[in-house]
Amino acid sequence: MSEKRPTSEETYLDLLNGGDMRARMASFDWAATPLGPRSEWPASLRYAVEIMLSSRYPMLVWWGPELIQLYNDAYMPVLGQRHPWGLGQPAAICWEDSWPFVGALADAVMIQGLSTWSEQLEMVMTRNGFPEEVYFTVSCSPIRDETGAIAGLFCACTEETERVLADRRLSALAALGERTASAKTIEDACDAAVGVLRSVPRDLPFALLYRLDEARKSARLSGHCGFDPSGAAAQIVLDVGAGAPWPFSSVLSDGQAVIVDELPASLCAFHSAWPEPTRRAIVLPLAHSGREGVAGFLIAGLSPRLVFGKSYRTFLDLLARQVATALGAARACEEELRREVAMELQASRELQRIGTELEPEPGQNGLYTGLLDATINVMHADAASVQLFEEDGRTLRLLASRNFHSDSEAFWKYVDAGSASACGLALQANARIIIEDVEAAARIAETGDLAAFRRSGLRAVQSTPLISRSGRRLGMISTHWRLPHRPEPGDFPLFDVLARQIADLIERTRTEAALRESEERQRLMVELVPALLWSVSPDGQEISFNERWLTFTGQTKEEARNFGWLRAIHADDRPGTRAAFEHAFASGEPLERRHRIHKAGDGWRWHLVRHVPLRDETGAIVRWFGAAVDIHEGTLAEQALREAEARLQTLVEGIPQLVWRAVDDGRWTWSSPQWTNFTGQHEAESLERGWLDALHPDDRAAAEEAWTHAMATGGFEVEYRVFKASADTYRWFQTRATPVRNEAGAIIEWLGTSTDIHDLRELQGRQQVLVAELQHRTRNLVGVIQSLADRTLRNSADLADFQTRFRGRLTSLARVQGLLSRLNDYDRVTFDELIQAEMDAIDGGPDKVTLSGPIGIRLRSSTVQTLAMGLHELATNAVKYGAIAQPGGHLSIRWRFDPGGDGGKPWLHIDWRESGVATPPVGDAPRGGGLGRELIERALPYQLSARTSYVLGPDGVHCTISLPVSATAVEEAPHA
Repeated sequence: MSEKRPTSEETYLDLLNGGDMRARMASFDWAATPLGPRSEWPASLRYAVEIMLSSRYPMLVWWGPELIQLYNDAYMPVLGQRHPWGLGQPAAICWEDSWPFVGALADAVMIQGLSTWSEQLEMVMTRNGFPEEVYFTVSCSPIRDETGAIAGLFCACTEETERVLADRRLSALAALGERTASAKTIEDACDAAVGVLRSVPRDLPFALLYRLDEARKSARLSGHCGFDPSGAAAQIVLDVGAGAPWPFSSVLSDGQAVIVDELPASLCAFHSAWPEPTRRAIVLPLAHSGREGVAGFLIAGLSPRLVFGKSYRTFLDLLARQVATALGAARACEEELRREVAMELQASRELQRIGTELEPEPGQNGLYTGLLDATINVMHADAASVQLFEEDGRTLRLLASRNFHSDSEAFWKYVDAGSASACGLALQANARIIIEDVEAAARIAETGDLAAFRRSGLRAVQSTPLISRSGRRLGMISTHWRLPHRPEPGDFPLFDVLARQIADLIERTRTEAALRESEERQRLMVELVPALLWSVSPDGQEISFNERWLTFTGQTKEEARNFGWLRAIHADDRPGTRAAFEHAFASGEPLERRHRIHKAGDGWRWHLVRHVPLRDETGAIVRWFGAAVDIHEGTLAEQALREAEARLQTLVEGIPQLVWRAVDDGRWTWSSPQWTNFTGQHEAESLERGWLDALHPDDRAAAEEAWTHAMATGGFEVEYRVFKASADTYRWFQTRATPVRNEAGAIIEWLGTSTDIHDLRELQGRQQVLVAELQHRTRNLVGVIQSLADRTLRNSADLADFQTRFRGRLTSLARVQGLLSRLNDYDRVTFDELIQAEMDAIDGGPDKVTLSGPIGIRLRSSTVQTLAMGLHELATNAVKYGAIAQPGGHLSIRWRFDPGGDGGKPWLHIDWRESGVATPPVGDAPRGGGLGRELIERALPYQLSARTSYVLGPDGVHCTISLPVSATAVEEAPHA
């Protein structure tokens, strides 16, 4: 019986063993995908899938135009929560979140046929329920089908996330150790630590560094990064009890870190390297260095794009441990510094005590011997000496000594700097040399110094080089003992202070000697210069002049001393000169000024004075030098020029016009202060064609056009609007310019003025409006009077009754005009009196008119006239055709006050509504049109910034008007 032969499908997958993905792919419904049944897969796809499934390296295959995805067991961790859903899915759908990166790689392979390699490619994957920061090294190659065309993509990848994160965190830990190593104070250590924490925002979105006080009751914020420290959870000082915003008490109780899983909303707003907010944090203890307990806390925000696993936790623990170590080291440095300061303070007190006991001998040597006595006292020695390092660089010369035998003092008068003596050895090594017992020192035994020690009864010596503050070797100070002795380290702080005083004394002595020599040379040079010269001591008390000063002023040397030279300065200039020199002496700043100096027999002459300091290598002033140069004629010429310019400036600035100068076709070379004050432009901004920026955009073309004709016509005149900065508006100006010509008649410059004509133009426009308004109001007024007469006549019983009624209504109409005449008064017109006056004028009684609204709404002065015209037009139409004219008609006028209208300013809202009005008969005047409607719909919005509506309905006119009013308070009582 022959054995059954397997099908090709079974040969491909079913007969192979091992692998979860092999089993999944065998049971997967491939017929439902673009790949079709497995039996129809091309050989190239089968071979690629077999290679992938047989490998323990993470691999996947994307096949076909849709890039259908297949992957092996090793690739399942890469997919995370996408497995097993990702099997058979199009790659663009499976990797939607990272497709901007991955899709580009796929295009390079599928379209261009390239084999790619990307090392540590950063991607964002959602494989654990949140967008995750991941890194991969990816190799992609094309898969060709039997025809040679690219049909798919083969990808092998290695996840590098842990290695990238480890390298990043290791670098941060190394930087933390390096930057905090040099910290000498806890504050420096905290600043250095926070600087490193700030450099890893992907691992630490934010960090807070708190230190406990000695009582362990409160914690003080010592550093932070990644957030605004003004929140309650980041206060400078926090109580560590149960009410603290962080679990400090829990960390203190067991010394273990605590994770805060849900941060308050205020903390979630901390800055982050990612779009997602930081929602978790960990509070880590900072251990005491060298003892048990907690010294503080490190609060670290946890990245929203990283899994908080073992490696992340280890990094944070190491970070906290290293910060704690740095703080401990800094604390030790501070304690050591406090001890040193205490020692120096004690040393200073001791030196002060010793200094009060010193009674130095007169002269320089007395100072040295007095200091040597103090040195012997400080070092508990029996003898001491000071030696000077000579300029030849080969010899130490004895300056002073105490308690030497006279023969020993003569022997040590000069010592070879290269000898094997204690001072010679110290000089060669440039360091302190101590010989505990000269009898046991082999080098001393080979020199004549041993006999000198014996003659003075000395057995031990220490020699310390004297170094200037600039680092130059000056000499040597030595102390000696009669018995073998080695000084303790604590003996030297006081001694070194005395050594510094002796070095400074030597340095000062040398400097003074060199200065005296230099001054003599300078004195000779000064006498040769034909200017008024002087030199002054640093404090200004001791001054010397050259002979030219004395000859010029007629003063003697005695008269010029102690600021007596000021008497040679003009009385008007003397106070300023003295103040300037005193300021120079106090501040060390050079001086330059002008003042008048008296010339004997020739009056006062102007001089330019310069006064500068001479400094030593340390920057200290050792002498002042000055010179005065005669500038009398030049100064008089400058004064005359300034006076002429001042007169011209006063003339120009007194003109109310804006003045300017220009060349060519309108390029300004100067503008007056009036232009700057008016437009807000600086003079530099107005030069060239910058002045055009201050013109209204609609007028700039006209201005430039006028300039094109100016050169030909020899005249420039144009009107345009100029921006007024203080009012934030434009005003009309009339601008004229006159050419300045040279001898040949050519124009070399234009002088121009701009005159404000804005008010004139407005008055002209207002005059035209008022004339038109007068004509229109006259016509309306006649119409109203005629209508009133007709209606009064119809309702009057007899002629006397007519006279009484008609006179009252004319009086009411006059009141409206009286209200309009108050526009220029300081008092404001209120809306209720305006509308009441208008209604009284048209006989708007309660049977025909209803008024409803608050009283006392004060109208702006600029509003009354136009608003009254609008209301008058509405009232006129109502009298002629509308609710007042018709028997069944009624007029309702309601208004309200809105204190917080547009822009936060008060507004008045008016509602004018007619009812019971029949359609006008044919031939009557059209209602709602003409000047009245145009006034309401166009003039009110334009002039008063009002919002209006005007609707002529079948029942009558409905009009609304809303406009800004005065900000003064409205009375609460409503209009009845």
